Amino acid sequence: SSLVSANVFPSYQAADTYLSHSDKANWTLSTFTACYNHSDTITGGANACSISKANWTTVDTLFTAVNDNSSTNVTKANLDTLFGIDNSSYTINLTYTPNLQYTQNCITALTSASSSSIKSCVTSATQKVAAKWKVYQISRGHDNTTHPLTDLDVQLYDRATSDNGTAFLQDLLDARPSYAITNMRSQIRSYFPAKSITDTSSDTVFKQFPVEKVGFKNEMTSYTAWLGNSGFSVSSVDNASEDIVRVWEACRRSLDTLSGGSATCTPTYAAWAARAADRLANNVVQVSWNDGTGIRTYYETLMGVTYNIKTIATAHSTEFQYLDANGTSRTRRIQWISSSGNYSFWYNVDANTSAPTGGQITKQ
Repeated sequence: SSLVSANVFPSYQAADTYLSHSDKANWTLSTFTACYNHSDTITGGANACSISKANWTTVDTLFTAVNDNSSTNVTKANLDTLFGIDNSSYTINLTYTPNLQYTQNCITALTSASSSSIKSCVTSATQKVAAKWKVYQISRGHDNTTHPLTDLDVQLYDRATSDNGTAFLQDLLDARPSYAITNMRSQIRSYFPAKSITDTSSDTVFKQFPVEKVGFKNEMTSYTAWLGNSGFSVSSVDNASEDIVRVWEACRRSLDTLSGGSATCTPTYAAWAARAADRLANNVVQVSWNDGTGIRTYYETLMGVTYNIKTIATAHSTEFQYLDANGTSRTRRIQWISSSGNYSFWYNVDANTSAPTGGQITKQ
C-alpha cells in the first residue's frame, strides 16, 4: 500500500506482480514497470510481466531496433532469445551473413515493433529469397560497405538460383576457364540494371547473366541443351583449360554430319575433338560470312578456333589472305561452295583433292 501511495508502482496489481515475480531480484523498478505496461504477448500482455529480466532486455532491444531503424542489435543471439521465450523456432540459417542481413533489413523496415512481426521476418525468410536480395543489393552499388562486390561469390549465386543451393555456377565457370567470378563482379552493376533484374526476378533470369557471359550464344536454350549432353560435361572433358563453351557452340553451329544437325550437338566432346583433328589434318575448316557488315568472312576449326580473313584476293573470294595465330600472313583458297551458298570448304592453294564431307557451317 505504501509503495502504491508513494507512486513506486502504478497499482496494487503491479506491486503484487512484482513481489510475486520469480526474477524480482534482477529487476529495477523502472525496467519492470516498462515490461508490466507493455501490451505485447511475449511479455505476458498488458499489466502482466511474466518474462525474466534478461529476456525483457533482449525484447526491448529488438523493439528499439525497429523504432530506431538500426540493425546493430538485430543479432542471431537476440533473435534466438526471442524465439526461446515461447519455444518457437525458425528454419533459415542466421549464421550465414547474407541471411542475417536480409532478416535485419526486414525487421528494421517494420512500421511498428511487435514480437510477432519481428518473428515473422525470420520465419518467412528463405535461403533463395535472402540470397536474391543480397545479390540485388550488390548490383545496386548503393552501400559498398555492407554489400561490396567481393560479397558476390559462387555459393551466394547458387543460393539465389535454387531453393536448396544446388551447385550451378562453378560448373558453368569451369566450362570456360577464362571467365571467373571476378568477371561477374565487374559486370553485374551494368548487366542487372540493363536487364531490369531485381530481387524478385526469376531463377532463370538470374542464371541468364553468367550463362550469357560465358558464351552460350542462345543463352538458356543452348545452356539447357549442353546440360542434356553428358558427353560434353565438365567432368567428361579431360582438360581443365579447355573452353568447353567455345567448342560446344562451334559444334552447334556446324553442319558437319557428326554434329547432329543445325543448332544441335549430339556427339561427345571426345568424338567431336577426334572429328576436328581429322578435319584439320585434311586442311578443312568451316567458313562463314556475314552478308557484308563488319569483317565479311572468317574461318573456324570444328573446335571453335576462328581467324578473320584480312584480304580477299579475287572478286569471287576463291583465294584469301589471313593472319595465323603467330601473326604470319597466309594464303588459302575456298574450293567448294554449296549451291545455296550457305557453306564452303577451304584447302591449301596447291591442294587438288575432291570435296570432303563435313566441315560445314551455316551463314551468320
